[in-house]
Amino acid sequence: MIREVCPLCDATPGDEGTVAYLATRDNREVQKMMAMGILPGVRIHLIRRFPCYVFQMGYSQFTVDRPLAEVIYVHWTTNSGTDKKDKRTLTR
Repeated sequence: MIREVCPLCDATPGDEGTVAYLATRDNREVQKMMAMGILPGVRIHLIRRFPCYVFQMGYSQFTVDRPLAEVIYVHWTTNSGTDKKDKRTLTR
């Protein structure tokens, strides 16, 4: 199930999706994200949200702070943890 596009900071650990776009015009932020390979079309998997956002792309893991996580918009393709719990309950 594809959820709407939302920033990385709104996702739940375990969520996976594809980077949709980068919502920034700050050259420094764009350079940081390009150096990490955060580009539209890249698959991303959120691992942890605190104390920083840890995510995986391919075989590499990266960390970013909240300001950067707010500008990375993703098409999420997995449900949040609460949605998964609800589905398990309904199928019993």
